[in-house]
Amino acid sequence: MLANLACITDNQIVIAVAGDTSVVVWAMKAYKKHSTLKQQGCFALTNLANGNADNQITIATVACISVKCVSNELRNAHPLHVGVQRRGDQVLKNLGTTDDADLQRADNF
Repeated sequence: MLANLACITDNQIVIAVAGDTSVVVWAMKAYKKHSTLKQQGCFALTNLANGNADNQITIATVACISVKCVSNELRNAHPLHVGVQRRGDQVLKNLGTTDDADLQRADNF
């Protein structure tokens, strides 16, 4: 549901201001082995980051992630789950449009 709402530009701002980005990231970290949650979380983060530089920086900061970290985590935790891999790649693509210096802090995602 949040992922669908985040498709609308105005909603991206409202969701980010409400702190829902942090909730998505927290859930993904807390439930590392839950592939459906990871897939939906990546979907929400993808849409929140799409075309919104402020959200890209917020997501990278809140999640303490780097492109390498996300890639490794998704491949290791859910190597055979096509949906998680695909959504994870989309997050990486959208975050990759932000200056790489903003994405240097790494943590297990």
